[in-house]
Amino acid sequence: MDRIRSLQLIALKNILIEVDEDYRWRQIARWYSKTFATPLHEVDDLPRIDVLQHYIEDKYEDIEEAALSHEVEKLLNIEDETKQAIVKSQEDAAMDALENEIKQSKNKPNSKQVAIEKPNKIQLPQEVLDSLATLGTSITDIEKAVQEDKIEFPDL
Repeated sequence: MDRIRSLQLIALKNILIEVDEDYRWRQIARWYSKTFATPLHEVDDLPRIDVLQHYIEDKYEDIEEAALSHEVEKLLNIEDETKQAIVKSQEDAAMDALENEIKQSKNKPNSKQVAIEKPNKIQLPQEVLDSLATLGTSITDIEKAVQEDKIEFPDL
């Protein structure tokens, strides 16, 4: 199979079947090149976070206010789901520790059976509370991930 046909098949796969991260970046780079009359090879030299910022802002400018409000709610809901996942993982860890403690106490010979009560409310460690309070640092992490090409691009 010749190279051009191979590239055509890969391009069709990227568009029709599976959008991968590299394809998504090339799509955004082409948009930036067309929009800002920047040669495509120069777009790759720009900080990806800046290119992405322009791309996302441009997409949001074309959306009606009601849809933008829905987008804000959706993004904030993802943050709430992350917090809930952290709380659930802490609760699961506490239950695992409790189960292990019960198993160990049953396996010890001549040990007194200790009644272990299930905690009513799980206290989050201070480090988790601090990390939730400092979500602003997440932006810095996102910027680093984009610069290191370790981020998936959103479908807008």
